[in-house]
Amino acid sequence: LMPLSKTWPLDEARYIFDKYQGLHDGSRYQAYGPYNRYPKGVSASLEPSKVWNNGAWPLISKSGGLCGTMSTIANGTMTSLGIPMLKATQPGHANIVTYSLNMDGQYLASPGQSISTPALTKTHNLFNDIHDPLVRAGSFSHHLAMTMAMNVGLDSYMDVRIALHLYKALTANSQINTKALKLVRNALEFNPYHLEAWLTVVQDNSPAELLITFERFIHLHKVDAVFEEPEVGNTTADLGEDEGNQNTSADSSIALLNDLGLKMMWEIAVLNIRQHSSEELQGLFELISTEVDNGQPSLHVVLDSLRCLVKGETVALSAVKNDISVSLSTPPEKAETYEEQRKARKKRILAIRTIVARAENLRTFVEDRAMFRATMESILNDFTDAERGRIDGKNRLQLTQLYEGICGVYSRVLDKAEKKALLESHIALAERLRLSEASEDPATE
Repeated sequence: LMPLSKTWPLDEARYIFDKYQGLHDGSRYQAYGPYNRYPKGVSASLEPSKVWNNGAWPLISKSGGLCGTMSTIANGTMTSLGIPMLKATQPGHANIVTYSLNMDGQYLASPGQSISTPALTKTHNLFNDIHDPLVRAGSFSHHLAMTMAMNVGLDSYMDVRIALHLYKALTANSQINTKALKLVRNALEFNPYHLEAWLTVVQDNSPAELLITFERFIHLHKVDAVFEEPEVGNTTADLGEDEGNQNTSADSSIALLNDLGLKMMWEIAVLNIRQHSSEELQGLFELISTEVDNGQPSLHVVLDSLRCLVKGETVALSAVKNDISVSLSTPPEKAETYEEQRKARKKRILAIRTIVARAENLRTFVEDRAMFRATMESILNDFTDAERGRIDGKNRLQLTQLYEGICGVYSRVLDKAEKKALLESHIALAERLRLSEASEDPATE
């Protein structure tokens, strides 16, 4: 119910409720509007109104706009009708986060009007008593965790919050109260879906307890389900109304929380990770490696960082290079039906996205900068000219995205002159490919 603490202008809320009752034209429930860019289609909204200003919901729901306007229309409708939601952002896009119930009466949270993944969805953290920026990070993950916690029970969730507040009150001047920390751990055994508590525990762990914390998190979030990542959309596309899926299971949400939560925990743990013993790092490496093998490829980023510490930076960079070589040499999966084609395409896009994220992670983690540069140069040289250039065809286009992603990572370690030279070589390559394609096209003869 926390999102319902947010308000909407009362006169607009009355209009929206009357519309829901059928007292106004158009759809009774409207969470979307005409998708257009100013001035096309928007000029009518600039005509003077005797009742509403140009930014009021009754006018923008008719005139429309782009993603920011769409999320505002949804915000007005849902807030006025008592539907929990929050405005959110994704890279280059404005969207929403909604709360809902599935067919089994389980609470769920999910991004709406989305073009990206839950991991890249940011929204408000409504608890004002969280002050640490790493713990407070405005991630969708906190809302996902909260709904899972309510499925277990409000009482056990409040027990975790009480234990967490006791721990914060008893921990002063950076002196960790071990008894209070144990109290938080014990409460999490009964309701493990309190992400703030896990992040706080990881932040204040002793080196010897870090592996235990990760093991308990994985064990308590283990389900026989896999979350299927959505395809990345287009920020300029008309997304249309969201269609809620009441068949979504809480188990798939828990699988997603396991993935997102582990990565958030790692972002905190990595700050002091080099203080840990080789035995502790080896144990954590084996634990995360098992999770990757069990179907969580996005944890490769965590695994690569641990591989740097356990097996060396050369091995970690070679692992990324080898995986890219395999991706380039593996032909696309054969698929007969549209659904098989869709799944194969999503799988390949996810693999490309994961590889680029791994390269970016190593850019910030590897200390030997010369070796990192040499590895990136070697990877880029493995691409053929056709794979580097922008040419038609879905499979080629995906390889182009992989090349450009690695290029982007590589460019961040170059100086201004080197970046300019890299850009000029790309322009020359694109022109050669264009001329080559034109000479092969019979229509140009």
